[in-house]
Amino acid sequence: MSNEISASLSLSAALGGLSVSGSAGFRANAQANGFFESEQSIATSATALDFSALGTPQLLFVKNLDETNFVQIDANNSFNGFPQKVLPGQGILLAPQTGTIYAKANTAAVLLGVTAV
Repeated sequence: MSNEISASLSLSAALGGLSVSGSAGFRANAQANGFFESEQSIATSATALDFSALGTPQLLFVKNLDETNFVQIDANNSFNGFPQKVLPGQGILLAPQTGTIYAKANTAAVLLGVTAV
């Protein structure tokens, strides 16, 4: 299990007696430059996430640690590429195509948990 990335995702919903679900999982070899984990303060203006010396991560997990404010995540600092809205307490898993990812809090600075491999 050394030098290995493992990811699993699932989604299920039920409404009016009907339900849908989907799931996926995979394993991949970790990059030679390893992994990175930190908590980062995100302002209400575009803030580049810091992956240290990791470069472009294979996978990026971002969790909004704030209890009140949402945060947007995008590869574009104008947040018009494909912005992701992460509500308080929620997280997202991304497979970015760039090593430059931006975040922006909506009304007050938020703390993000950032894990990149």
